[in-house]
Amino acid sequence: MFRSAASLMSPILIVPLLLGSCATLDYSNVSECASLRELAPLPDASCREDPETIAFEERLTEAMKDDLGSLLVRATLDDRSQVGSLCVDGPPVPGGFRKRANLSERFPEFAALPSAPACMGGRRIDLNRREAMRAKIKRRESECDSQSQLVGVSRSASGTRVDRRRIACMDYRANWIMLYELGRRHPLIFGWPEILEAPKQTAGETRIKCNRKRRPEAIAACIVADGWELLE
Repeated sequence: MFRSAASLMSPILIVPLLLGSCATLDYSNVSECASLRELAPLPDASCREDPETIAFEERLTEAMKDDLGSLLVRATLDDRSQVGSLCVDGPPVPGGFRKRANLSERFPEFAALPSAPACMGGRRIDLNRREAMRAKIKRRESECDSQSQLVGVSRSASGTRVDRRRIACMDYRANWIMLYELGRRHPLIFGWPEILEAPKQTAGETRIKCNRKRRPEAIAACIVADGWELLE
C-alpha cells in the first residue's frame, strides 16, 4: 500500500520535538545537592539566631516565593555572605523540575540580595524544610496506606482504632515527628537537624517517651530535648 512522504516522516519528527521541550529546562545554576559531608556547614547557634541572619533567610525565601513549592533548597553563601550557590535535595516532587529550572534562571536575583551577617560567610542555609518534610510525610502516608491491611488493629485507651502495622510503617526510619494539638489546623513537625551526627533516639522512641507527658507544650519540649528541631 502506498504511504505519503508526510505520513512516513511524521513519527520521526515528533520525537525530536518532545525531546526538545525537555531540553529547555536549564539547571546550570541549581545543582542536585551532594551529601551533607560535602556541603558547607551550617552556622553556629549564635549566628543562626542573629536577627540579621533570620531577616536574610526570610528575604531569600520571599524572593523565591512560589518557585520553592515543596523543594528542599540549600543555599551556600560566599565569603561576602551573599548567595554563592544553590542546590536542591531530596527525591523529585510534582512540578519540581520546572521549579528548579525557574530558580536557576532567577539565580542572579538571589545572588544580588543584600549580604547576610559576616558570620554567614562560607556557611549554608536550608530553606523550605517544613514544606519539603510535609511532602515526604505525605508520600510515606500514601505508601503505608496502600500496604496496610488493618492487621494488628486494636483499640487505644481512648477507644480509638489503632492500626499497628501502619504505625510501624510510618515510624520506619522516619526522620520526623508530628505533634497534633487541639485548635491547630496543621500539626507541628519536628525534624532531625541537618547535620552528620545520628540522633540519640529514633523518632519512634522519642514519640513513645514524650507522649507520656500530658500537655502539648510539655510533649514539644520533650521532643526538642531529645535533639529534634521544630520546623517552621
